[in-house]
Amino acid sequence: MEENKIKTKFRIEQEAKETAIYNEYNALMSQRDAKATLVRKYLCEKYGFGASTTIWFIYKRVEKRLKKEGKL
Repeated sequence: MEENKIKTKFRIEQEAKETAIYNEYNALMSQRDAKATLVRKYLCEKYGFGASTTIWFIYKRVEKRLKKEGKL
């Protein structure tokens, strides 16, 4: 199935926010002694998410999109 190439303003903003979360997660995890659970908890509090698994789903979604675009 062919993906719709036209993106709404909302989708563009959402992808930018998710990419920022992805980049911040990677930056925090690259620090010495970083704990994934604490990093996800911190990002949840910062971005107002209720469950830390949300960060994980965003991370995987951005990772998949970047691979598809050939940027990863």
